[in-house]
Parts: sequence; C-alpha cells; structure tokens
Amino acid sequence: MLPLRYTVFNPDQTKTVGSGHTINLSSSGLCFTADTQLAVGQRLEVSIQWPVQLQGRAQIQLLLVGEVVRTSGSTAALRCDQHQFKTLSLGPKLVAGRR
Repeated sequence: MLPLRYTVFNPDQTKTVGSGHTINLSSSGLCFTADTQLAVGQRLEVSIQWPVQLQGRAQIQLLLVGEVVRTSGSTAALRCDQHQFKTLSLGPKLVAGRR
C-alpha cells in the first residue's frame, strides 16, 4: 500500500491529477485505488514514492506510463507500457566527522 499520484491525459489535451494507493504491482501492471473515477482506455502517468532510499540519502520514485484496462468503483488496473526509477535529490554529502 504505497501512496501514489497520477496524471490523466485527456483527449482535449487537458490533464487531471489524482492520488491513491497501490494494491498490487508487477513488471507489466498496477492495481490501485484512485480518488477519482477512471475509465477504461484512459492514459495515465503514475508516480510512486519507493520505500527505500539510494545510499540512504536520495528518495527514489517509480514512474509508470500506461492505459487503464479495468475499473471497479475506486479501483483501477493499469497496463504499463513504460517504467523507470528516478531519484529526487541527493542533498549534501556527509564527510566523516562533519556535516
């Protein structure tokens, strides 16, 4: 149950944003709860804050792009076409005995 944010790419070139939580994640798909009603066929970009940090300093974010293939109430299933991990920031380096 990782928190996520998503952007819906609408046919009229506008964007709708929302948030939710993961239910199940695999290499080719994502099942999640959404705070707005999504429709089959919508294109989404999803950002998930990963629960570990790179070298204990950098927050990792998983970005997914795909299409909604199933919905039921506030639950949606996304078929992922692209995915990548990104780091958000490294912050200052700690030197032994110094900050």
